[in-house]
Amino acid sequence: MKIVLILGLFIWGIKVESVKVNYVHNRRRYELSYLVMPEKKEEKKEVKKVIKEKVKEEVKKVKEEKEGKEENLSDTQKVFVLTNEIRKKAGVKVLMWDNTLAHLAQVRSEEIAASAYFEHQRPNGQRVESILSENGYTYKYFGENIARDYFSVPEVVLAWQNSLGHYHNMINKNFQRIGVGMARKGKKIYWVQFFT
Repeated sequence: MKIVLILGLFIWGIKVESVKVNYVHNRRRYELSYLVMPEKKEEKKEVKKVIKEKVKEEVKKVKEEKEGKEENLSDTQKVFVLTNEIRKKAGVKVLMWDNTLAHLAQVRSEEIAASAYFEHQRPNGQRVESILSENGYTYKYFGENIARDYFSVPEVVLAWQNSLGHYHNMINKNFQRIGVGMARKGKKIYWVQFFT
């Protein structure tokens, strides 16, 4: 069972799309959500290029190829590696890892975990981007992917790749940098991808 909720938000006269996907698989409930700023019409055509076939095989292959090299990488860095593999396959320039952005994504994942407020808005009611501006981080474009209840790196990356909006963020040509955060609370695990 899959439920897709699409919300059109207007921030300072700019439309921002927020989409939340909830579904149940093997008695486990999953939630995904993404937020992306508007782009040029021609860039939206990239979204239509989603390849749905052989996704699991591709992620498995990437995991096997990188397994030996990734022994010392954190789970958040492994998300970064797999995201860049997806971009390569889409013919898009790879992202650069940004330590500051990763720190802010970690702060964001921890505040979601602490509050259990799984929205593209901070628990204090501010826009998600405020976490960047509060810390003096400047950007031209911004996107966020969040997920919960995925307990492995390939699982969460595959889920994002299989969701049109999340995939759009992952292969967006406007984004040049990435930061990833992951936090646990009890039996819950929360993932955050920041793109700028």
